[in-house]
Amino acid sequence: MKSIFYRIPFVFALAASAVVYAYAGQDADLAAKLSTIEKTIDAKRKELKVPGMSVVIVKDGKVIYMKGLGYRDQEKKLPVTPNTLFGIGSSTKAFTSLGIALAVDDGKVKWDDSPKKYLPYFNLWDKQADEKITILDLLCHRSGLNRTDLLWITGALTREEAIRALQFVKPTIPFRAGFQYQNIMFAAAGEIVGQVYDSSWEQVTRDRILKPLGMTGSNLTIDELLKSNDKATGYSLTSTGADAVEYRPVISCAPAGSINSNAVDMAKWVQFAMTGTYGNGQRLVSEESYKAWLTPITPVGPANGYALGWFVREWNKKKVIEHGGNIDGFNAQVGFLPDEKLGIVVLTNVGVSELAGYSMNVVMKTMFGEPKDPRETSDPQGDPAKEVGSYSTENIPVKLKVTLKGKTLSVSPTGQPTLELKNLGGRVYKFAPPAPDGIYLTFRPDSKDPSKTEVLLEQSGAKVVFTREDSDYKPDISIQDLVGKMINALGGEHALRAVKSLEVHSDMLIASQGLTGTSARYVSGGKFAEDVFFSAMGKEVASLQQVFDGKQGVANQFGRYSKIEGTTLSDMRTQSDLLALVNYKSHFASQRILAKEKFRNEEAYLVEWTTKSGSSFKEFVSTTTFRILKREGENATEEFYDFRTVEGLVLPFLARISSPTLGSIMVTTKSVKVNGKIDPKVFDIGRLKVGA
Repeated sequence: MKSIFYRIPFVFALAASAVVYAYAGQDADLAAKLSTIEKTIDAKRKELKVPGMSVVIVKDGKVIYMKGLGYRDQEKKLPVTPNTLFGIGSSTKAFTSLGIALAVDDGKVKWDDSPKKYLPYFNLWDKQADEKITILDLLCHRSGLNRTDLLWITGALTREEAIRALQFVKPTIPFRAGFQYQNIMFAAAGEIVGQVYDSSWEQVTRDRILKPLGMTGSNLTIDELLKSNDKATGYSLTSTGADAVEYRPVISCAPAGSINSNAVDMAKWVQFAMTGTYGNGQRLVSEESYKAWLTPITPVGPANGYALGWFVREWNKKKVIEHGGNIDGFNAQVGFLPDEKLGIVVLTNVGVSELAGYSMNVVMKTMFGEPKDPRETSDPQGDPAKEVGSYSTENIPVKLKVTLKGKTLSVSPTGQPTLELKNLGGRVYKFAPPAPDGIYLTFRPDSKDPSKTEVLLEQSGAKVVFTREDSDYKPDISIQDLVGKMINALGGEHALRAVKSLEVHSDMLIASQGLTGTSARYVSGGKFAEDVFFSAMGKEVASLQQVFDGKQGVANQFGRYSKIEGTTLSDMRTQSDLLALVNYKSHFASQRILAKEKFRNEEAYLVEWTTKSGSSFKEFVSTTTFRILKREGENATEEFYDFRTVEGLVLPFLARISSPTLGSIMVTTKSVKVNGKIDPKVFDIGRLKVGA
């Protein structure tokens, strides 16, 4: 106890030093605005249970606000200071593209050079892309490749190996056909910077960018971060608060997201980004290269685009240039409004949080006023309860789940966070921050059946109609009879009851990630375990393991240990029951036969299952064989093929999974063991803590 009491005066001293730039010497109007900003974002921080954050605002070349809020270390109650280091994640990308700009000015590279000129091992799966890709393409997310983060996230591959692995990645859209975020392309750009200066990306960034700008507190590695006495601990949010996460080196993809910085240094960075100059008007790069750095190349919407490490958009008729950052335990937002000479940096010590983006929006709205949406009307809001439901479309594998809490509607797109909706009048709504500006939902009568409801989603010029999954279909079979036939299609209840344990081993091919994998699933005695291992370039690069021991669920995802809670835990409990279909009433709150639909030239019942925890999925059940042909979950879709009989059970030996994050995954079953002996250690939740 004594050490805690002795620490208190020191804590207060740090807290006092953290407010040096807040309100000092400012006019009353500006001071009032900054006070409002602070109160609003700190209230949001506490609501979201984010331990700490650091905020800096630059206006007209001066720092008008710089302050730490909350704790850099929640357990030790150490406050955030202006010098507290945070990971800035993908906000690093602008530094890397600036490094290329330096090399262009020095005559060492050209924007339209092929990466192969400097990295002979750089190859792409698509021949056209391989021949035509340029250094510029590396920096603006138009390679046609999806995110391939499993290749680098654990650090199992070197930077060169991660880049080499791109030759095995199948593109998901044609080259230069659209925007697809791609981290390893920035790793390649960073390697080019190092090559042309006969150095490394890290050293060039230190010598040519950080040092001239006076960013003396910033660094580029976890080893350097650990040496600091003023560093933030990273956290992940749970249902009860925030858990500390271990620092993880970002070596193989460092040029895409490894920089650690603080409010003092980031004020200098955002000031430079706004003007292209530092100190007494000195330039790091030429005016031409500076303009190229900030000019949108890849469209992300009608008024939005991606430049070289920067998103560019319009807000309230003002240009906004920004980039977020999300890395283990940290989330950042760096942006500026060049015409208004306003720069904003928000650093937080929790991963995957809306706080940083929310805070930037609060600053802009407070400084310039709430923008009136051009679609806002004085029409009275319709009854929000009438809009609640699940909406789907045949065009894309995304569903919109609309819910109501109090008087506020929220929407949960498949695989994405839940976002509040702001009513603009009548039945027209807009996605509220932190969603990007300009995403609208208009609820209206169904064009085919006015007694039903559809919703028009408008985003970036695209329009998609989603239909609410109301059903007046009168099935020709009861759910009880259908379940009975599904049980028979699996081999019958007698065969299912004879199964005391099940062990399934499979091979996986994830073409859009350049990965192969193996999967092992175990079920026995109301327990469930799964071990998935991903490989590339002859190495195991990542793993995803989860265990349910009958009471608790834990996971080790890509080296991060976590407890499983909520709907995921409920789903694991269902997976642990070998008689889940026989016992369906104990696992599912409701079951509905929604319709008959065609799938793979076969008629199928569309069945919706809702668990007692609130999650739901749909299955296409053949009307002839009563086998499950397809399952549509909230985060993935599975199709099943090649049914075979093993020990009286009829199981699919081939599955195709479609995931928003991993793309298409082919899973081929190699062996099925029924009633074999399973090592009890497989279901020991403690085994996943090893090395976590």
